[in-house]
Amino acid sequence: MPKRKKALSLITVEGVKDLRAKGVDFRVRYELMERASYGRRPPRYRCIYVLPDGEECVLVASRVSSFKGAEPRYFLLWPGLVAHHHEFGDGRALCLFDDFSIETRDVRRDGVPSGRDDPDLGGVDSPPPGGDGKLAKK
Repeated sequence: MPKRKKALSLITVEGVKDLRAKGVDFRVRYELMERASYGRRPPRYRCIYVLPDGEECVLVASRVSSFKGAEPRYFLLWPGLVAHHHEFGDGRALCLFDDFSIETRDVRRDGVPSGRDDPDLGGVDSPPPGGDGKLAKK
């Protein structure tokens, strides 16, 4: 779960559509906000758009409440987060881990996720030749 206290900008789905229309090369990150409780509660995530200049924008609801203001959108993994990523994501593959954390990875031309990811987004590297075959966390 996120531990930083960095201020985030706000973005709506309409803002994401505008970024796409302008050809902005953004990245998407999904942060686990609420851990799963097996049999009771699925994990919940929020979506962070990372712009080329490093600015991070949290996805918020399009409608702003006069009482609560702009509220972050939270997604359940299926179908919400997966559907959102396919429609408004950055074109990278989603990788789900046993602890319910999610990473996005570039996909090679053959459709297989590459072992190397963007280290600024918490990526992983392929093991060195002759390694144990497990991915090493950066």
